[in-house]
Amino acid sequence: MAEKWQKIAVIGASGKMGKGIALLLLQEQARVEAETTGKVGQGAYQLHLIDTDESGLHELTNFFKPHLTLYAEKSINLLREYFAHNPELVSNQEIIEAFVDGALCNIFKHTQLTGAKGSKYIFEAIIEEVDSKARTFRNLDEICESTPYYFSNTSSIPISVLDEKARLGHRIIGFHFYNPPQVQRLVEIIPSKQGDPHLLELAKELVKRLKKIGVVSGDVAGFIGNGHLVREICFALRQVDELSQKISLEQAIYCVNRVTQEFLIRPMGIFQLIDYVGLDIAQHISAIMMHYLADEAFPMGLLDRFVAHGIKGGQYLDGRQKNGIFKYDEKGIQAVYQLNQKGYQELKTWKESIDQRLGPLPKGHSSWKTLHKDKDRAAKIDAYLQALEKEETLGAQLAKKFLKHSDQTAELLVKTGAARQLEDVTTVLENGFYHLYGPRAEALR
Repeated sequence: MAEKWQKIAVIGASGKMGKGIALLLLQEQARVEAETTGKVGQGAYQLHLIDTDESGLHELTNFFKPHLTLYAEKSINLLREYFAHNPELVSNQEIIEAFVDGALCNIFKHTQLTGAKGSKYIFEAIIEEVDSKARTFRNLDEICESTPYYFSNTSSIPISVLDEKARLGHRIIGFHFYNPPQVQRLVEIIPSKQGDPHLLELAKELVKRLKKIGVVSGDVAGFIGNGHLVREICFALRQVDELSQKISLEQAIYCVNRVTQEFLIRPMGIFQLIDYVGLDIAQHISAIMMHYLADEAFPMGLLDRFVAHGIKGGQYLDGRQKNGIFKYDEKGIQAVYQLNQKGYQELKTWKESIDQRLGPLPKGHSSWKTLHKDKDRAAKIDAYLQALEKEETLGAQLAKKFLKHSDQTAELLVKTGAARQLEDVTTVLENGFYHLYGPRAEALR
């Protein structure tokens, strides 16, 4: 394993996903070098970062340095052990600086794929488009005579499709980080249907080395994470359509968002999550799933209307939320976009009356922020969900619909082979989306 770390490459390294993946690899590569040689940045270990965005590549050093410093500070006891035979490094600060400076010396930046030549592991994080990825892999395979292993950050495209189109001979595996990679705990591992068992074991080992939580997904478009998310988005859009027959569209969106956050005790509601992901990204993923899962439709009609108005959401490079369906400030959601008026309507003009329509939160409710740190949260959530089942307010009825749909979706993911078992869906929901609970097995009996 140490030898394989000596030359690795990241394609699409200056993008938000790519730079996060590159940071994780750089930290572990530098740690391996320190453990193996007692030094960092001596030339034998190289991380090749490849992107057509030259200015983005230039900015990566500024992104890496503070993260590497924090990593070294947290790992100081280990680093002191690695550098024990270096008389020039005495203080903690000297050790930290040596590690950071050495790691940065391991970086090589390229705007051409030829920079990956000789790499044993190649991580891909480019646009989520089949032909672009396949073409990139074919070109890389012609350049790299060492027949590398490929780790694709695809979030929805079947790995067997990429394998076949790029003619890689099963040397590719899905390695789907969640956004942003340096923060999110989860990695979905997706072996192709005829994949190399050794590559799967290698991927699992990499997940451990990067200190992530790995879950193996079946090679089904959308996998577990987006398989659940896209179906829930479609369900949420249907609920908005029904509600908007009685209240305004903007109020219906607010209702569904509040229910999926507060009534279901999640870190954010479904429409805020769509804003976070990006409306156009959600559109694109649903289109990919629809293409490869021909027996199922994933209509995004309302999102299509928002995107046609230029409303896309997403995040700035520093991680701040862009305005999307909702308008945000430092206090959170302040307004919702009106398609007819082509502008934002402040929630405060009608929020109180709509909250009354939804009804009070069920007995035993606590916020996600409170419960996610509570050691007794499982028992408290179970008691709360039992109380929710007994309520018949509009908010409770909507919440129960979403719970049932989530349970059914989890069952479908197992049935179609995207997940091996319900526990894998729970792992993804809890670690990729920070839900406090997964599918309720008893509800599926």
